[in-house]
Amino acid sequence: MNTVTNLNLFESKILGESTAIERLENIWRDYYIKSIGENCYSALIQRELKTNAIVFMSINPSLRPKDIPCAQKGYKPTKDFNFFIDSNYEQNDIHYAKFYEIGRKLNSQHWTALDLLYIRNSNQTEVEEITKTELGENFIVEQMRLTFDILFVINPKIVIVSNNGAVKLINSFAKKIGLILELPSVLNGFIYKINNIPFITLESKYLGSQRWCNRDKKEGNKRLNKLISEIERIKLIER
Repeated sequence: MNTVTNLNLFESKILGESTAIERLENIWRDYYIKSIGENCYSALIQRELKTNAIVFMSINPSLRPKDIPCAQKGYKPTKDFNFFIDSNYEQNDIHYAKFYEIGRKLNSQHWTALDLLYIRNSNQTEVEEITKTELGENFIVEQMRLTFDILFVINPKIVIVSNNGAVKLINSFAKKIGLILELPSVLNGFIYKINNIPFITLESKYLGSQRWCNRDKKEGNKRLNKLISEIERIKLIER
């Protein structure tokens, strides 16, 4: 049985090539030098990720109005830059609180959070607009490619996608990235898999909307309980 450890994304080589940070620096340079120059918001990524754990996947790190004045600019990170999301996620943060709640219901602290993309933007429509040019599409695709390379290295138990926009991007560019999509069937225990990793999308996509989360609480946590049941079902089959 694999034990849970931490992968340091500043120091660890991803698939024996470059660190996640080095790859992000190249992705940012390739895109922004050809578009708006260096006056761009830096990528944002967790410093560490747990391996062999549950992964909660959002679409990208938002840029809230209160964070704009201190948001890092440029594409060349150093260890002194505010380039990372702290791995000790704030339990009171509106984004992470729901993950803590799910972890408690599963009686497990073995979870980690990873965005599909690393561009800071709170407007998902604007993120989709980027893909409408060849340069922009490559910018998005290379971020997604890095994410799935990271998933390969950390070998998650399950990936829980908490945003419908992330599902759309995965489906749109799966072929270009070379992802192997396995639809639920009798043979695989009715589990949706990507690159042989169990993914939950249908029962979890509401997690990206705080309005839906609040509504679910008022309705007795029906959606949340359904998600918990699906996680436990998949863990039981995959054991």
